[in-house]
Amino acid sequence: MQPKNNQAAPGLDAVPMKGEAESPPARRRIPPSLTERFEDIRFAGEGAMGTVYRAVDPRLGRPIALKLLKNGEPSLCRRLIAEARVQARIQHEHVCGVFEAGMADGEPYIVMQYIDGVPLSRVRERMTLEQQVKLIQQVSTAVHEAHREGLIHRDLKPGNILVERREDGTWKPYVVDFGLAREVAERGQTQTGEVLGTPAYMSPEQANGDVHQLDRRSDVYSLGATLYDVLAGRPPFVSEQPWKLLMISTMEDPPPLGQVKPGVPKDLETVVMKCLERNPARRYDSARALAEELGRVLDGERIQAKQASWSQRLQKKARRHKLLTGVLGALVVGALGVGAVWVGGQRHAAEQARLAQEMGESVKEMELFLRSAYGLPLHDVERERDVVRARLEEISRSLGASGEAGTGPRHDALGLGQLALGEPARAREHLEQALAAGYSSASLQYALGRALGELYRRALEDTRRITHPGERQKKVAQLDQELREPALLHLRAAVGARLEVPEYAEGLIALYEGRHEEAIAKARAAFTKAPWMYEPKKLEGDALYAEGSKYRHDAAFDYEKMKGYFERAAEAYRVAAEMGRSDPSIHLAQCELWEKMGWADASRDLPPGPSFEAALAACDRAVRASSREGEPLVRRALVLLARVHVRTGRGSAVPLSLVEEALEAAEVGRRARPREVLAHYAVAQALFLRTSLLYMSGREASMEPAIAAYQEVLSLEPGFTWAHNELGEAYLEEARRAIARGREAAPLLDKAAWQYEEALALDPGFALPVGGLLEAAKVRLEAEIARRREAPRALLALSYAVTRLEHMHSRPSVVALWKVRAHRLHAHHDFVLGRDPHPSLLAAVEVSRVLAGEAPKDFRLLKELLLCHLLDAENERRLGQEPEPALEKARDALRKVAEVDVKRARQTCEAAVELSPLLSRECQRLSNEASRSVR
Repeated sequence: MQPKNNQAAPGLDAVPMKGEAESPPARRRIPPSLTERFEDIRFAGEGAMGTVYRAVDPRLGRPIALKLLKNGEPSLCRRLIAEARVQARIQHEHVCGVFEAGMADGEPYIVMQYIDGVPLSRVRERMTLEQQVKLIQQVSTAVHEAHREGLIHRDLKPGNILVERREDGTWKPYVVDFGLAREVAERGQTQTGEVLGTPAYMSPEQANGDVHQLDRRSDVYSLGATLYDVLAGRPPFVSEQPWKLLMISTMEDPPPLGQVKPGVPKDLETVVMKCLERNPARRYDSARALAEELGRVLDGERIQAKQASWSQRLQKKARRHKLLTGVLGALVVGALGVGAVWVGGQRHAAEQARLAQEMGESVKEMELFLRSAYGLPLHDVERERDVVRARLEEISRSLGASGEAGTGPRHDALGLGQLALGEPARAREHLEQALAAGYSSASLQYALGRALGELYRRALEDTRRITHPGERQKKVAQLDQELREPALLHLRAAVGARLEVPEYAEGLIALYEGRHEEAIAKARAAFTKAPWMYEPKKLEGDALYAEGSKYRHDAAFDYEKMKGYFERAAEAYRVAAEMGRSDPSIHLAQCELWEKMGWADASRDLPPGPSFEAALAACDRAVRASSREGEPLVRRALVLLARVHVRTGRGSAVPLSLVEEALEAAEVGRRARPREVLAHYAVAQALFLRTSLLYMSGREASMEPAIAAYQEVLSLEPGFTWAHNELGEAYLEEARRAIARGREAAPLLDKAAWQYEEALALDPGFALPVGGLLEAAKVRLEAEIARRREAPRALLALSYAVTRLEHMHSRPSVVALWKVRAHRLHAHHDFVLGRDPHPSLLAAVEVSRVLAGEAPKDFRLLKELLLCHLLDAENERRLGQEPEPALEKARDALRKVAEVDVKRARQTCEAAVELSPLLSRECQRLSNEASRSVR
């Protein structure tokens, strides 16, 4: 007889048998302690995980099977030991016994019962029908014993049932390979969505990766699939591609056994097909119930299962071929009205209908395949998408082959396929070409409405980059006309026809019309009607997010209202993500929501960390779900940058590693989406932040890469006001660096001012560029003062910037600060050139009194007044006058600053020393006094 062949892993049926040429593949060495203990060790078979040897145990004088791992990966070691423990618990004559397990020379091993047999898949044809049924009955009793121990096998198939031929000619089966078995009670500990097993024999719930639904009925399905294979010579579903087997088993019913193997007794067919019901509740409740039912078949008794009625079979066929049924129905109806149509038109219509049916079936298969892929455990779906892309390429190449009649159906199929791939722009192109070719259907209208709607949603979010309210409104109106209105038109046309879930389309219409509460209600109704669809839950989340966005930090900020809607949106997205675990669009929506929540938290001085961490986790899931989509990579970079910006804005130290991480993510996103504005913007921001940190730490760096990155952003979107403003900041930062190194900075300051003016030309109400103009003018004037040069241009630039600030209707305290600062700098300029600074100093004090009162509280204004008084004291000293009155005013200002913050007082003194070295000793004394008064 044949030595035992493969007790270990699935897929071992191809191991050479006796009499065949055998060249055993390379394997790891057998641990020396085992070679010393066992005799006559011979290779018996191997699988993906382990290798099995036949050996003799001289102490007990019996043959044994010795199982070893192929490699020492820790997870496989744990799995092998777990397999031994599981299998050892089952004491049954039809389960391969485990004698011992342990570690030998650092390697795990199992010593098992040696079975002098072969896999069932090799001997099924040598058995009679009665023997085949009897054998599966015995296997079912063994599986029931495993279930009694709280174990689910999860990989039952002919290859994992070894069969011995006994002397009386009967066959004895043994269930082997419990490597995938799991505890029923460990449901919460098993990784959700882990798809393990052999697809051809796997239950729908196991193929779908839903470990929470696995129970003993999952093994009942696999027993039925095994019996089907034994009787028919093939499993219930056949395909060369495992992914297709997974898809078919979750979406379709297997072909009746009697069709594949004519002549099988009806009762036996009924038993097998009951095991293979997609709904676990319709299967046998236990393996014992199956064994008992097979006993009735063997004894010729009446079985308990009922054969499916003709109406049930018809319903199943209709569900399996829904599109075909609809197309045939449409053809029948259409045939009633073609009597008077010209013969050429008949042929054209018939050919178009034939192609519509052909393309419809192909599209349906692609959509179901991708839906199945999106529902599988979190993984990169680009492999499955490539399969669909290849099929679409085939359809595209065949466009011209079918003539005019095929143009519409083929473009329709290409559009539907691109929409399923998450490519709405390409979908729109093909669907509109199908309409232009005179082809239309409810599914086409529905798909085109969805494609245009998604493009509208994305473009609408992009309008938030337009800071000018009027320009934004004009852009939104343009998008309404170009995208929203056509989307609504097509969706309404689809709703007027028959849709499986019209509430979902109605919800989309409500969302695009801004009726968010109605969209939420329609989404919930759609989910109630079709609880297997996760799209309604995503729609519900989108509508809640859209309503909450009205109150975001970058809109009419109302934190509590925004938070209320966002929390409900997060819950809807969570439910959708549990169902569409590998659909990147859901995780991306979660990422965007939590990023905005983090900004809002920061605006309320709340810790934004948890929200940003949730955003990063969601972005990471989106990246894992699609390695090539690009948008999740860009969004992840923006979240990392948001985290840096918040810490910088709060004056917290920012580790360079945090910015480096953001830069790396941004560059990956830019490579993935080279034409995406935000991808380049993220890179530019990260480069700017990185260079600024390096400058602050005194390290060598250059702002040129950041400047080039911002220029690239503006080449893609010239009207991006934020990019103009930040490019101005980059030039300004580089100018400060040049001045610190004694180089000429005027050209850089000119470029900075130009970018600020460009931003203001786009949006005169944008406040940040005015601040940039003020800073650039201040830096220019301070540089000229340091060189003791006349600076009429710098003085004019500062005066102009202050006037722009006043016209912005800025806060009085901000206007007061800059007006006082401008007068103080003018006075300093006059002082270093030997002119009288008094007029400007008096003007500064008067402006402060008028705009901020006699006792200003703002430490920045107090700092400016202190510098004015110190400059006045220095001028009095130069003129040989008594400086004490001015110095006393400076002391008073410093004391007021110190009352607010001692650190601010010391920073104020540092600014005073920079103003004039002659004041350093007096300032230090004042600083010490301030420190003592605070103590």
